[in-house]
Amino acid sequence: MKLFWSIVLFWVGIFVSGERLNENATNYWSELCPKECRSCRIDQTRRNLTIDCSNSLLEEVPLISREISLNSSSVTLDVRNNSIRVIPAVEDNPGFGLINKLLLDGNEIDALNVASLHANLSFVSMTYNKLHQLEDTFVDHALKIKTLREIVLINNSWPCECHLAKQMVRLGTKFKQFRVPTCTSGQRLIDLNRSCITKVMFLMVLGSVLFTLTITFSALYIRHRHSIKVRLFSLQICLGFVSHEEPDAALLPFDAFISYSHRNDQFIVNELIPTLEKAPHSYKLCSILTQNFIPGDPIPTEQFEQAIRSSRRTIIYITKQYLQSQWTLTSFRTTFESALTRSRLIVILAEDVEKFDELRTSLRSKTLLERDDPFLWQKLLYAMPHRSAALMRKHRREQSERTRKQTELLREKNRAREAKRLADVVL
Repeated sequence: MKLFWSIVLFWVGIFVSGERLNENATNYWSELCPKECRSCRIDQTRRNLTIDCSNSLLEEVPLISREISLNSSSVTLDVRNNSIRVIPAVEDNPGFGLINKLLLDGNEIDALNVASLHANLSFVSMTYNKLHQLEDTFVDHALKIKTLREIVLINNSWPCECHLAKQMVRLGTKFKQFRVPTCTSGQRLIDLNRSCITKVMFLMVLGSVLFTLTITFSALYIRHRHSIKVRLFSLQICLGFVSHEEPDAALLPFDAFISYSHRNDQFIVNELIPTLEKAPHSYKLCSILTQNFIPGDPIPTEQFEQAIRSSRRTIIYITKQYLQSQWTLTSFRTTFESALTRSRLIVILAEDVEKFDELRTSLRSKTLLERDDPFLWQKLLYAMPHRSAALMRKHRREQSERTRKQTELLREKNRAREAKRLADVVL
């Protein structure tokens, strides 16, 4: 019996001692507990201290005593469901740097910075705030904190941006239990990141293709720019780019002087001159015919030079007959020498002068056209003096209007003819 009561008295003593210790510990934490908070309680088994400041209408994190962790293994600060906007820096609240677990859910925090995370943190929860941006420096700092095991950022105002999605993926590589937030559209940011990667790859491929095409087209343009300009000019497209007016165009009476053999009158009179004189160009020409040069007579050198001086271009049509005639050869020599200094020279080679390679070589630096070239007329018109782009556009509009009126007139005639036919059938 005595043994029984001895055991009972022993446990009663331990219980009373524990109660006294708990009472002393409670008094100790009560003295250190911030006055704005509801309570400070400690788990005696694990020595985990919880500072409960939740639902306390706080607008900022309260000051934490630096002695709060002297008799505890870890400290949890619960400031959920308040109106806190900013997480304090350790420099402003030294005791805040002793917190291990930080519960900030249900506040009004809208931004994070490096000072928001200190080296003792192991767990941070910031759900139901107003977070909408995540700086690179913050993410870099979070990844460097060795003690930080989890950070919760779900249920915030995250925008659907590729850069933000990338930062969330970076956080997910460190925190294995990381819960990926969703953006304002409801899409998970990690899924958005995959779309962004696909988009970036597409843009990179597209950029590479465009760059390659640009280089290719630039090289082609540099190599074939004259042919391209000739084609655009013949189609009356981009005249401001391919057309160029000559300041002294109005000072000379003729646009071109034509030198040729009288044996080639058919091409000159029936094809060359009509092509150059018709609208919209309507060139004024000076030729052997208009100057009354008589083949076989002494070469009128002064008249040749005067004709060239009065013309903005000199056109020489070289055929086999032209080169075999002493008269035309002499005129060619005079024309060629005068044109080199007084006007731009345009040489048209007939099919029968292909064997004159030396002549071709000497003319390469001039405007040299082939008689059998399918684009002869386009190239020739481009080599001639250009009319103003505005005048060319005006002519194109007038031509389009004339075509429209002719089409309307033809339709009216067809309708009248059909009406007459129907009337004849009725009668």
